[in-house]
Amino acid sequence: MELIVLVVFLVVAVVAIAGLVAGQVIQNAGFSVSSDVPPPQRAAGAAPHEFDPDASLDERGGAFAAKRRAGWPRARLTVDEHVARIEAPFVTAEIDRALVRHVRIARAWPGAGVLFVTATGAYDGIAYWTFRPARLVAELEGLGWPV
Repeated sequence: MELIVLVVFLVVAVVAIAGLVAGQVIQNAGFSVSSDVPPPQRAAGAAPHEFDPDASLDERGGAFAAKRRAGWPRARLTVDEHVARIEAPFVTAEIDRALVRHVRIARAWPGAGVLFVTATGAYDGIAYWTFRPARLVAELEGLGWPV
């Protein structure tokens, strides 16, 4: 019984330390823990952006936003040539490609954070977390996103 308690304690400790390290790594890459994520910007009465399933990327991963974290698979990234939408239980962000200077990867264990860097820093408070960063960036580049 004592061994089981010790193993559970060690697993929880390793996961907590990994989360802290990952958080620090993406902060060093430009992620801002204190930045609020702006709500999706739409004209009054306008419908949400529609993604064409044949011309967009849709995947599950994790997210860091506004001092909160959603582990895999609780976040969703949907991207086409115009908009990237990151949805997690506590946040939805729609990022207009025209505002993005470049997409940055912050590698940490496990996986990597993908940041959408803008001139204004409007989306410095959200990062999408993935286990396949190189493939994701290649797919974003194929959709016309600056990488």
